[in-house]
Amino acid sequence: MIVKPKKLMRVAYSYLRSKFIPTPVFLRLVPTDRCNLKCRYCFQYDNSSYSMTKGEFDSYFEKAVELGTGIISFFGGEPMNWPHLYYAIDRCSKKGIITEMTTNATLLSDNNLERLGSAGLDMLNLSVDSLTKTDQSNKNLLTKNDLAYRLDSFRKRFKTHVRLNAVITKSNIGCIEKLIDFAHELSYPVSLGFVVPPISKKWKYGGSDLLFTKSDFPALKKTARMILDKKRKGYSIIDAAAYFEGIFDFIDGVSDWDCKPPRKTVSGITIAPDGRLRTCTKLMDYLDYNFLELSPEKIKEVRNFSMKTIEWCNPHCYSNCQYSAYYYNQHKLEFLLKQFIPAVKQLFRG
Repeated sequence: MIVKPKKLMRVAYSYLRSKFIPTPVFLRLVPTDRCNLKCRYCFQYDNSSYSMTKGEFDSYFEKAVELGTGIISFFGGEPMNWPHLYYAIDRCSKKGIITEMTTNATLLSDNNLERLGSAGLDMLNLSVDSLTKTDQSNKNLLTKNDLAYRLDSFRKRFKTHVRLNAVITKSNIGCIEKLIDFAHELSYPVSLGFVVPPISKKWKYGGSDLLFTKSDFPALKKTARMILDKKRKGYSIIDAAAYFEGIFDFIDGVSDWDCKPPRKTVSGITIAPDGRLRTCTKLMDYLDYNFLELSPEKIKEVRNFSMKTIEWCNPHCYSNCQYSAYYYNQHKLEFLLKQFIPAVKQLFRG
C-alpha cells in the first residue's frame, strides 16, 4: 500500500487532533445492511432495511471532514451492493481521507476492480472462509476465475493493500491451514477470527451448530498451535497471538479483555445507513444520536452512553476486530508494525 502524502498528513492531523479534541479518527460507515449472501454464521445483514442515499452520504462526508476524520471504512451488509460506493471512495480520496472496504468478493469483477482502484481505494479486505466449498458460506472464490491472481495484478497496479479475512467455525476449521498457506504463497496478509454468536437472543440465528464448545478443545488447540507456529515462521497473520490463546478462556466463560477505549474520547464511530450511530458493527443497534448532530462535546456524551452497552456485551463477545482494537490500545507500536510491514514488503515487490 502506498499512501499519498496528502492522506498521510490527513490521518496524522486527525490522530494529533484526537489528543486534544474528541475526534472520530476512524469512521466506520455502513451505507447498507443488505447483502447478496446468507452465510450461516452471519447476523449482520437485513435485506429489508434502508440504504443510504447519495445526498445523505454527502452530508455525512462533509460532517466527517468537519470533525477531522482521517480514515473511513465501508462495511455492510455488502458495501458493493451500494450504488454510490465508487463516488464515495473518490470523494474521500480527493479530500485526503484513507479508505478501506470489507467485501465478500462475490461482486468483484475486472471492471469493478478497475473502478475501485481508479477511485483511490487504499485497503481492500476480502472475507474468504475457505478455498473450497463449505456449508457455512459461499465465500470461497479465491481459486475461481483466477481471482487471487487478478487481485495480485490489481494491488500492484493501484498500490492497494489487499488482506484476507476468515471466520473459523466447526465447519471450516479443517480448511484453515490450506487457506493460510495459499495466502502466504501469494503474500496476502490474513486476519483470522473465531465465529461470534449474536449477543442478543432476539436475533434469529441459523449458525448455532457452527459455534465452538468445550468438546471442541482438541481441534481448537491443534488449530491454534498451527496458527501460532506459522506466525513464528513469519507468515503474515496480523492478529495478536493472545487472541488465539484466549479462545479457551472465552469458551470457559472467562472474559479477560476489554474493548472499551482507554481514553475519555472516542477514536472510532459507526454510522448506520440512516445516519444514526451504532455501538459497533457487531451489534447492529441504533443509538439515539445522529451523526450530523455530533460535536466534540457530543462525542464525549456518546462515549459515556455507549459504555453501559459495552459493559453488557463485552463478556459475551470474542470478535477479532474488537479484540484487535483492544490489543492496539495496549500494544500500539507492535500492532502498527504488524499491520504495515506487509504493506511495505508489497511496495518493494511492486
